[in-house]
Amino acid sequence: MTKEFFNCRWLKILDIIYGFQIMAITIYPFIFYKNKNPKKMIKKHELGHIKQVKREGIARFSWNYCCQFFKFRFKGKTSREAHDLISYEKEAKRESI
Repeated sequence: MTKEFFNCRWLKILDIIYGFQIMAITIYPFIFYKNKNPKKMIKKHELGHIKQVKREGIARFSWNYCCQFFKFRFKGKTSREAHDLISYEKEAKRESI
């Protein structure tokens, strides 16, 4: 069962690490939101990642996600660009609209 946590100010650390604003992160089966009341679109996006993990399995999802991220980084993309090019991110974005 998915457990959601709100007002997670520690996500600001990820903003610094990644160089762009992180509003939420899914670490299956948990979703951490930076704000107390995240936008509906952000919640739908993160729930999309939960569905992906259930479909692919945690190991495959995590491996593919990381490999795609680093593939794009090694090709010279910024962290933000690499993140946005990950197939799982594209899928979750489509589902959140």
